[in-house]
Amino acid sequence: MRRIGRIAVVMMGVGLALGGCRSAGGPASVDLEPGAYARAFDETRDLLLARQFTLERVDARAGVITTQPKPTAGLATPWDTEQSSFRQEVEDLMNQQERQVRVVFAPAEESDPTPGPGDAPVDLREAPGPLVARFEVSLLRVSVPGARVEPSAIYLSSRTVDPALRDRGVGPRDRIAIAQDPELSGRLADDLRRRLGAAPTP
Repeated sequence: MRRIGRIAVVMMGVGLALGGCRSAGGPASVDLEPGAYARAFDETRDLLLARQFTLERVDARAGVITTQPKPTAGLATPWDTEQSSFRQEVEDLMNQQERQVRVVFAPAEESDPTPGPGDAPVDLREAPGPLVARFEVSLLRVSVPGARVEPSAIYLSSRTVDPALRDRGVGPRDRIAIAQDPELSGRLADDLRRRLGAAPTP
């Protein structure tokens, strides 16, 4: 037990150090000059891969990059870089949580890049004007419906199956979006600014 306690203290110290050095980041959008789209798109893809996200959709024509949900255990996985504070480190340790990133590129003058019912899709690779890249990070919480944890011995735990949940398509692991993570969104945007040679927002 003493050894476990020492490990917990070390992990908390690492978490505090990491939480203290990760700033919240600036705005979650990056302004792009005309002609900068191709490089910005590639740099965005590469920075997500560098942070160990698995890409789900990479669509240069529509200007969309999304990732698969990435799990993290907070203090128990000090190599993860998604957390921006010690509070997030603890929350990710106490709950099964994942983060999913969506980056949307759009003409700078458009507030909503989604085409209307009668609009033809815009090929952003041919867009002549300035663009903006917007980062969105969703925080997902994973639940295991029907899990019955046995406090005396974990290996005796069991799981019930609810036919109603099964009929609704709820699987053995259910993800629920509980919040946005603007801190990580801002840090990802700062990463892109650095890669493009622009100073990060203070």
